[in-house]
Amino acid sequence: MKTNAKNILLLVIRLIAGAMIGYAGYIKLIDMDHTVNILGGLTGLSAGFAWTVALGELLSGLGLIFGVWTRLAATGVLIIMIGAVYYTKGQAIDAILLLIGSAILITVGGGKWVVITNRPKDKIIVAPSTIDLPKF
Repeated sequence: MKTNAKNILLLVIRLIAGAMIGYAGYIKLIDMDHTVNILGGLTGLSAGFAWTVALGELLSGLGLIFGVWTRLAATGVLIIMIGAVYYTKGQAIDAILLLIGSAILITVGGGKWVVITNRPKDKIIVAPSTIDLPKF
């Protein structure tokens, strides 16, 4: 695959996955009482866990959209989607698609058009030069 086509495809995956997961997190955060009741009833987990999931979804979505530590953001999506697929018994197609998309982004990276990267070989468009970034 040509490099430019690869970067366009990775950008599209990032934007779609980021918008989907970010919007889900936003919806959860604007009505946390409902979110706590639904997630608590579905999973039996605490309100703190519901807050963690909602914030994780929003922050991971923004990370994917803007290309900020894409692999780390995609790892957050992957972890949340593993839980979503497990608790829905594989019935949530959107969770499965986000799981696949995040696995692709973890494996390949965010492409050329990212803001901050955690791999030295990726092109950095905007990033402070003194930050030690995690290696994946």
